[in-house]
Amino acid sequence: MISKEEFVVIHTLHSQGLSIRQISKILGLNRRTVSKRLKEEDLKPYSKRSYPSKLDGYKDYIRTRINQAYPDRIPSTVVLREIADMGYTGSLRTLQKYTKTIYDSIDPKRGKNSEEIIRFETEKGFQAQVDWTTIRSGQKPIYAFVMVLGYSRAAFVYFTDNMRQDIFQSCHIKAFDYFGGIPKTILYDNLKSVVIQRDK
Repeated sequence: MISKEEFVVIHTLHSQGLSIRQISKILGLNRRTVSKRLKEEDLKPYSKRSYPSKLDGYKDYIRTRINQAYPDRIPSTVVLREIADMGYTGSLRTLQKYTKTIYDSIDPKRGKNSEEIIRFETEKGFQAQVDWTTIRSGQKPIYAFVMVLGYSRAAFVYFTDNMRQDIFQSCHIKAFDYFGGIPKTILYDNLKSVVIQRDK
């Protein structure tokens, strides 16, 4: 799965006339990945493939059993013994992964990654998002400064060989010149260039 910044860089390099082969070499990505992403207007989230599981025939029983006992928790070993008597031949670990999804859906506060994601649209000129992405590491690194406008999703990408503060600031100025203005706010994602200390 590629990052949002890599997606923007792929499209930017292609618009500058670089071939799929050249882009894949610069970014270290498979040519098929580059080709596929160039056909997309927006980065599509990766969808997990679902495969048949030995647990499939027992999921309704497990769900009902857990819901009946809730808020008490039934030990996984007890559920395993019950479904094994019904013919289940899979592992305890597979069962535990599935029961966790049930408990997390019943009581999201118990799940580690249960924070609700709130998506919002910004007004014109209100916000831009900025991030660095590493195109190539090593002795001759290439970094990309990426600024994306929140409303239009228009992107500015600038390539550099370092991420020093003076370069970071000049990249902003170049982006503002490119867009013909300055957004009211800029959103940064824990960049070392910006964040001194996290304050949750």
